[in-house]
Amino acid sequence: MIEIDETTLLYAAHMDLELAAITRRPGDKAKVLDDISLQLLEGETLGIIGESGSGKSILLRAIAGLVHVDSGAVYFETPPEFMYKAVKLEKEYVPGGSNQPAALSPASGISPELADIRARFSLIAGPLRKTRKVRKEIYFVFQGSRTAIDPKKTVWDIIAESFKRGTDLNKSEIDRKIREVAEAAGLRESDLQKYPNDMNVEELQIVNIARALAVEPKLAILDEPTSDMDISAQAQILNTLRDYQYSRGMSYIVASNDLNVIRVLSDKVAVMYLGKIVEYSTLQNIYSGMLHPYTKKLLSNAITLENGKGLIDSEISDRSPALPNIPAGCAFHTRCPVAFKHCGWTAAEIAPLIREILILNRNTDLSNFPPYHELIPDTAGNSLKITFEGGPHISYEFVSEFNRLIEARILLEGGTPLQAVSSVTVSPGGDFVTIQLLKPKVPKLMEVRPAHFASCFQYGGLDEYTDRQETREPEEKPSVEES
Repeated sequence: MIEIDETTLLYAAHMDLELAAITRRPGDKAKVLDDISLQLLEGETLGIIGESGSGKSILLRAIAGLVHVDSGAVYFETPPEFMYKAVKLEKEYVPGGSNQPAALSPASGISPELADIRARFSLIAGPLRKTRKVRKEIYFVFQGSRTAIDPKKTVWDIIAESFKRGTDLNKSEIDRKIREVAEAAGLRESDLQKYPNDMNVEELQIVNIARALAVEPKLAILDEPTSDMDISAQAQILNTLRDYQYSRGMSYIVASNDLNVIRVLSDKVAVMYLGKIVEYSTLQNIYSGMLHPYTKKLLSNAITLENGKGLIDSEISDRSPALPNIPAGCAFHTRCPVAFKHCGWTAAEIAPLIREILILNRNTDLSNFPPYHELIPDTAGNSLKITFEGGPHISYEFVSEFNRLIEARILLEGGTPLQAVSSVTVSPGGDFVTIQLLKPKVPKLMEVRPAHFASCFQYGGLDEYTDRQETREPEEKPSVEES
């Protein structure tokens, strides 16, 4: 996914972040960033799209250093020779993998060479005093316009305050830049003397963007920059952002649910789902040849308004899983129309279908067997134990018929999860049945077409799992055998 050259401005690698989950159970955590890597070139815009809760905002804050990540690196304006080295080492490093170099840094699990590169150049690893100068070239525009502005200062002073981060300009030059950017952003001369409480949210967001453009940072990170604007104000701001990019060589990372913003500004697009990037490519590839089922669902369900904007719905036809209950394997498999047997089905997910089979067939195919007593999911082993009323007398004939019913149910609506059943076995004493599921696998982001990446098993990837037993599992059918 990452091809580094001398125009690379920023490279983020293997960013992970867990946050305490909002549950009643102490110690629960939710992984909100999961092994995120991305690249930004000088003068380029990377657009990030996804439903609310996909991790867009937290990713922007992590890149800007506004939240502390658990692991990973962010290289910004790193000398090319060291950037090449960092990328080589980061691409070789697989978090949690078994193919790491023999000599590892005990504290981080990475090689000493990579640890040294991160310590020297990563904005995450470096001490604040070393990275403060670099961070002056990164400006973050928050989504909440009113909370990001000091209500006791005039608009003029708010924009002028941006220059305190460090500038060689004198007062007259700063005054000229303030008037210049205010006019470009659509602010009137009289607006510069107003206080935030005298302005609406649209005007305040324009002020937010204007003060970012005034100092001409090398990288502006914008979180929903036009969410509070009407169509005319949005058009002016987008044009201003593009003009500043072309004339000053600025780079942007933009997260938005407004597809019009992404279309106008972006050169490349990353699609996020529950903390992971599931598709990444150029703007044209994403819109004309989208690959991932989530991307297709996301864009096809965008709300089209009369003014021409396309807004990503907060819930696209069905509800996204809530943190911290991120599904195993491919997190999208519970909503995916093309899910495969290895995509992540668990015992808890197939339990309702198994219960349905047992109840519906109680007085037909399975009429000579007692009602089931309990379904017990085993999370660690990804299996489902079924006990029956009346004691130990379950036969192999029952299991054979049960297999047939499972295969028939797979073909009906909603039966997809049952394709993950690898075996149905009866205990030696005949007192319970065990349904074993295939081990969930996580698809990797792979290059499906030139410069077009997606993480979905429909494009391959299962052959990368080298464990002998796992590679046999896709060919296995539910079997009758003694446990």
